[in-house]
Amino acid sequence: MVVILLLATLGASIPRADINKICESAKVGALPEDRVSALRGCIDDETAAMNQIKQDWNRFTTADRSNCAPTPAMEFSYVELLTCLEMQRGGGNLITASQMQHTPPLKPSSDKPRSDPSSPLATTAELPRAAPMPSVLVFCHDLALYSHDQGVKRLQIFLNGHGFPVAGDGPGSPGNEVETFGLATRVALEKFQKAHAKELGITNPSKQLGEVTRKYINNL
Repeated sequence: MVVILLLATLGASIPRADINKICESAKVGALPEDRVSALRGCIDDETAAMNQIKQDWNRFTTADRSNCAPTPAMEFSYVELLTCLEMQRGGGNLITASQMQHTPPLKPSSDKPRSDPSSPLATTAELPRAAPMPSVLVFCHDLALYSHDQGVKRLQIFLNGHGFPVAGDGPGSPGNEVETFGLATRVALEKFQKAHAKELGITNPSKQLGEVTRKYINNL
């Protein structure tokens, strides 16, 4: 019954979230001198994402909306919801020219030439491949919840490739890394920091890519 009511609600309006509550964590995770700007930046990003979702909501398919819809008890951000919607098959066509720089990577084409059957390396079936990991992943600046740039994508590639997957499928999963530092990225990074607490010299994970974690990763 809850699911039916949720889907009925989705058809009428977008899911509601408390932007101020969402962005409190962004302020807490920032350095003291950066908390005001972090809060303002988060509110601006969440508001822009909310307005974009409102504008395009009725153009997304019911399947797209239901795939990305949060459950009644789930905390979510508009930035994460918009990222999920844009990565759905139906929502991908809604990305405008101004958003192209944030378009998630396309899945590898399935029409690649097949292996030469006579080759000793040929296999009877093609195995799914994750996105190729650059030989060196260098992180030059800090990243925290709601950061949005190529550095976040590199961080997700690193975590996915080192046993700390951001997601099992969809946005953030191997081959589908995105540029938004959401809650799933923070959880995966926290697990990495806990596993390497001794090497990092920390007691509690910061849940963000700060100077200590950056230097450690860059030296791996």
